[in-house]
Amino acid sequence: MRFRIIHRMFMAIGVLSLILLLGLTTIWIRSFWWFDLIGYEGPVRTGQTQWGCNGSSSRGVFESECWSRRNPRAAPRPDSLFARYTVPATRAGAIARSAYAKSLGGVDFLGFRFARRAMDPEGGRSQNPGDPVVHGATQTVWDVAVPFWLPASVLGIIPAWWLTRLNRRRRQRHRTRMGFCLRCGYDLRASEERCPECGRSV
Repeated sequence: MRFRIIHRMFMAIGVLSLILLLGLTTIWIRSFWWFDLIGYEGPVRTGQTQWGCNGSSSRGVFESECWSRRNPRAAPRPDSLFARYTVPATRAGAIARSAYAKSLGGVDFLGFRFARRAMDPEGGRSQNPGDPVVHGATQTVWDVAVPFWLPASVLGIIPAWWLTRLNRRRRQRHRTRMGFCLRCGYDLRASEERCPECGRSV
């Protein structure tokens, strides 16, 4: 009973991995023609940290930028889907994003990219002209980019193993039906106890 439950769970994970792999591959292929971005900002509440994140795909790379912001002078507002747009993907845009990450001291290698930076989102602006500059807001931003082939490879492990196992079972059924050895495929119709080729018990 326990083995059956584990087997069903593993099959469900395999099916889910296959569905995610197909969706990811679709976005991967699309990213060579289109730059897609979607972003979300959490609600602004007095005295609390606001969170936000966006994700984009372009030129075979998925990039995510997340941030935490604390601004005691910000007016409260609800959460929002602050950006969602699609533009043609260009090589110049990918180079510019990579150069921006490097300018922040980030790491960029073979499509992988990571950068972290802290800033004042208001740039030290004063509320009214002539008022002294107030540095009350703080913001930390994390920028991560991963080539699509990495998650696609991870998601493809279970479906590949699953298909390999199904193929092995199909081959074994065929050999059993034809009277061949299950290990090496030798014709056993003239053998009674052991396979003369590999020694496996019939």
